[in-house]
Amino acid sequence: THIHRVKGEYERDKELWDKNGVAMFDTWAQESLTLACDTAYRNPVTKDKLSPQQAGSKFDVSTQTFEAWKTQMLNKILLAGARTAIVLNDILKQREATTLGQGTGVKIEGEEDEKIIKRAPPPHWMNAFGTNMCIMAVVVGLFLFVMKKQSGGAPKVTLKADGTFSDANKDAHKRI
Repeated sequence: THIHRVKGEYERDKELWDKNGVAMFDTWAQESLTLACDTAYRNPVTKDKLSPQQAGSKFDVSTQTFEAWKTQMLNKILLAGARTAIVLNDILKQREATTLGQGTGVKIEGEEDEKIIKRAPPPHWMNAFGTNMCIMAVVVGLFLFVMKKQSGGAPKVTLKADGTFSDANKDAHKRI
């Protein structure tokens, strides 16, 4: 990927997100609207508006115009991914915060405080490893059982005295 193309915008958006929070969604939406009105419906090379006849029907796009649109769209896709990362990282950072267990400051009349459910500590890694190994043993065993039933048993291959192999299943198919 060419993520380095939008690194400057990513850093700027990250700082603005930390400062403004969810208000950035409005800023980003306005930016998308401006892009659509001022860029997407214009020829990126000549900056002329696409005529209604062109917008509603097929028209030839030069290689230069196509490449300009392609570059703009790829940058916007990269920027959208970077912004998604900013928001998800902030959500994950909030999940790790210790103050989240205290609840919100919003009180609704008639509702009781919810009881905080404490999570059990994570299992020791050996317990998780043992559980995964048991699951793997069952799955592999079932897989081998099904494959044996599907193939009609294990192949019968024998080593001849001259060092070559004999496939009994292949010979059996020849006799049929």
